[in-house]
Amino acid sequence: MMDHLLILDSLTTTSFTTNLQDDHQQQQQQQQQQQQQQTPLLPYSLPEFMKIISNLTVLDISNRQRSMMIPSEISRLTQLTLMNLSGNQLTAIPSELGKLSLLKELNVSKNRIQRIPPEITSQLSQLTRLDCSFNPLLMSFPPTLMMMMMMNGSDDKGNGGGGGGMLSHLNLSGNAFTFFPSELGQLGHSLTHLNMFGNRLLRLSPPSISRLTKLSQLNVARLLLH
Repeated sequence: MMDHLLILDSLTTTSFTTNLQDDHQQQQQQQQQQQQQQTPLLPYSLPEFMKIISNLTVLDISNRQRSMMIPSEISRLTQLTLMNLSGNQLTAIPSELGKLSLLKELNVSKNRIQRIPPEITSQLSQLTRLDCSFNPLLMSFPPTLMMMMMMNGSDDKGNGGGGGGMLSHLNLSGNAFTFFPSELGQLGHSLTHLNMFGNRLLRLSPPSISRLTKLSQLNVARLLLH
């Protein structure tokens, strides 16, 4: 166990993707063939791993293709700048992610998420890229973008500015939005890429879109307009 701790203590990047096969897992598969899907990826649980590692800057727990829950201990990883939780059948994003103040990129695509916690947009003041695509039950965006703008020193006209990162890339494709989120108009000073591909919009919202003055790429293809 100490060998594992010495190795883990120096990590800054960790990946738990489905093609990862460590020695411990291989041993377990040989000994317990009938319990293959229950074999842990590490010789201790994910919450225990979170307690051990505090220096991670990149965490990839993508494409495990089975239902899972993100432990509250993830808030201990305060040095994270990138997190990939895509493809895990998640039904919720833990509000504890709002404590990861250095996070710049968050990918929660290809899950079963129904809502985005307000903490994601109100507390993650450094977040520049957010991918929430292909969550077929997701149909709303938290109305807390203005709070993030205030944290970053900008008003609703994009004035001010010395307060850190803001969303520049937002992917909401393949979801269940029926209306263009009016809150996105509050990102006019920062949003450069917006993907609304394949939603169920009843109509577009020209006033909100017109406020996105920095927008360079907009994808509204294959909208199921009614």
